[in-house]
Amino acid sequence: MKSESLSTWKNHWERTGAANNNFKDAFFLMDQIKMEYLLPLLPKFTKRTLEIGAGSGRLSRFLARKGYITYCLDYSIEALTYARTHYEREGTQGVYVLAGAEHLPFNDNSFDVVFSTGLLEHHEDPMPIILEMVRVLKNGGLFYSDIVPKKFSLLRSLDFVRPLLGREWNPMFEMKFTKQDIIKFLENADLQDVTVFPAAIFPPRIPVLRGYSLVPFCESLIARALTPILKYLDETLIAEYLGFYYFAYGYKLGEQRNN
Repeated sequence: MKSESLSTWKNHWERTGAANNNFKDAFFLMDQIKMEYLLPLLPKFTKRTLEIGAGSGRLSRFLARKGYITYCLDYSIEALTYARTHYEREGTQGVYVLAGAEHLPFNDNSFDVVFSTGLLEHHEDPMPIILEMVRVLKNGGLFYSDIVPKKFSLLRSLDFVRPLLGREWNPMFEMKFTKQDIIKFLENADLQDVTVFPAAIFPPRIPVLRGYSLVPFCESLIARALTPILKYLDETLIAEYLGFYYFAYGYKLGEQRNN
């Protein structure tokens, strides 16, 4: 099964940590919008959440600030170190677990919410990971994933310029999953009330001057000003063609969920 190597992610998180951007960039804004969609879906009295392939743990940190007990799992020690640094900087706490997503070191029915962000598309066959996520999810609990397949998006529409300028560009391995593919994955894992929709029509990144921190900062300001329009276009045919990711969720079969 093809997927990204550990060394690829090690290099990625070492570069990301070295960049250490403190301003709230367009991706931070994107995650804020995800949380606006996600919070009403959470089961009431949620206690424990688990983020698979947590990376910097940004969504988990949003939840930690709201009082949830958040577990961040990743197989890259560099990613977990990066996540811990940000948790400590924000004055919040998390639990950090070094492990692979295909064999989660938790008992069945351990978490109220299990989620991933930008993970499943990096695996040729994501079903083993999805099944493990569902296994450790409590009956009635929420499964959530945002999936960034290999497709055209407005946000990445100028990325092709980098190699033309002789600049390094190593795009991650991504599968060309469609909305119907994702629905099938979740339904095959026996999740119920499955919902998948396209989202995140963000202005293009400008690859020529991204070495200057002012450029992504300005990109963020533009995206923030356009947020009401951008969010309005989510779940539309326009988002299907220009959106960055799919927002996907479902509930584990079992007892009646608490929302």
